[in-house]
Amino acid sequence: MIHYCVPNIASRVSRTATYALTNIFTPILIDIGDMGGIMNLIWEKAGIRNAVYIYQGSMTNKDLANRFGLPHKDLNLLVVSNR
Repeated sequence: MIHYCVPNIASRVSRTATYALTNIFTPILIDIGDMGGIMNLIWEKAGIRNAVYIYQGSMTNKDLANRFGLPHKDLNLLVVSNR
């Protein structure tokens, strides 16, 4: 897999970047409203859960935590404990 990373890509193609980000975030924002908040969205959608790196102040991404020597907690356990 090849990744292309340019930190300032959005400013180079601002119109295209705006449409791309809008197409990604609008359905998520609508889901947040329809499901009664971000907590419910995280609980209901595994894809969103996989994108959460920090939840209520706790690092939830094991690989990132290991990379930087930080403690991490299992997001599934955190979400279940808050239901």
